[in-house]
Amino acid sequence: MTVYYCDGSGWNGERAGFAVVNNDTGTVSKKTFREKTTNNEAEYLAVIHALSLCANGDVVFTDSQLVVNQCKREEIGRWKVNEPRLRELQGLVLAALAEKPDVELLWVARSENVAGIVMENEKKRA
Repeated sequence: MTVYYCDGSGWNGERAGFAVVNNDTGTVSKKTFREKTTNNEAEYLAVIHALSLCANGDVVFTDSQLVVNQCKREEIGRWKVNEPRLRELQGLVLAALAEKPDVELLWVARSENVAGIVMENEKKRA
């Protein structure tokens, strides 16, 4: 079982990015993009990237309660997805989780999210 931490951030409406940290190896995957991306979209993109790295039995932690409550199997429907772009991203997360049914998507406090620390450092450099 591998543990991944992920975090996404829309910084100023002009730049956004995400980080995914493999907690076992310390490997960090980062992406920055210039397209206008909301914070919630960046959070979804971080989870999608983390899921692309996962194998069955792995765990993905995010500090986005929105993403967890819109996508976690037990929580689907608890929080509505009103924004069309988020609905599209939710579909990608749900498809990835369906392909890897033993992957867990879990919420973690911001203060415990290793990827959040990476993102904070990115913001400071921006």
